[in-house]
Amino acid sequence: PEKEVNDPRVASVKSTFASTYLAPWLAWLGMGETTGHLVWHAAGCKLIDIDEIPASYRKRAQAIGTNHFETPGDK
Repeated sequence: PEKEVNDPRVASVKSTFASTYLAPWLAWLGMGETTGHLVWHAAGCKLIDIDEIPASYRKRAQAIGTNHFETPGDK
């Protein structure tokens, strides 16, 4: 919201997004000359703290070996 953006006391404003992406088949899909395309949808919001992510989701993401929850340079 504009009021938050213009308030110097606010360190982090709320933010949401939505996106739709259309693209031709990616080569690794092996679709050849098949008619069609990809449609990707995404939506989200900015979080202030990792604890805002449901524990079940964090556990699943960490189990597949992602490092999405680490700050670059952390060990």
